[in-house]
Amino acid sequence: MKKTALLLAGAAMIVAAPASSREGQAYIGINGGVSFDDQVTVDIDNGNDTLNNAAFADTNMGIDGDVVIGYDFGAFRLEAEGGYKRAGYEGLTVVSSAILPGGLTVPSGTRVQNERDLEIWSGMVNALVEFGKDDGFQIFGGGGVGVANMNLPVVVNGIGTVIDDNATDFAWQLLAGARVALSDNVDLGVKYRYFVANNFDLQAANGRDLRVDYSAHSVLASLTYNFGGRPQPAPVAAPPPPPPVMA
Repeated sequence: MKKTALLLAGAAMIVAAPASSREGQAYIGINGGVSFDDQVTVDIDNGNDTLNNAAFADTNMGIDGDVVIGYDFGAFRLEAEGGYKRAGYEGLTVVSSAILPGGLTVPSGTRVQNERDLEIWSGMVNALVEFGKDDGFQIFGGGGVGVANMNLPVVVNGIGTVIDDNATDFAWQLLAGARVALSDNVDLGVKYRYFVANNFDLQAANGRDLRVDYSAHSVLASLTYNFGGRPQPAPVAAPPPPPPVMA
């Protein structure tokens, strides 16, 4: 009977062992996925402090990826993110031919193919709130702000270079996702991103000033590694049952 009591006490201590908590941990993560079809809008400065739509480009499905370094405060996370996005064009529709170099004229509504891809490098600071168990399943949501460098080359076959310029300006994003703990340190998840980079000032090949707006919806897989952290306090183990009374 005494052996049974000792076995029960040992089992209670094992069950009551402290679990790992993500709270108070720094972490690093990589995210990679696809951005869906969207549109780039190009406006042109007509010289009277007003802008006219010059062209718009429909983008194909592209790639989206980032590396994050952050800190988990519990129900709140703060992280720095470095990202890269690239997308080709399904087609470029000319609204105003004023952006074309060399005096070429293309009728409004002409749809042409662009031979190069849009690229964006970004640096963001994200704030996220999360719900769920650290050592199980969690959902999260939030957003971020930062800067992005947009490289927008437009090279049209038979016409030449229309735009070959880049600019750095403000960008923002909304984030949502879910993650599950694979071990005490590793999480696997999925993330949705809505990224916006508007009012980027570029210059056409003929020297005209342009204003570019871009946005994209992306879905990414994520892998996160959590460094150390404070273990959760262990619950008090139940005392072993008293020894039987001998008659």
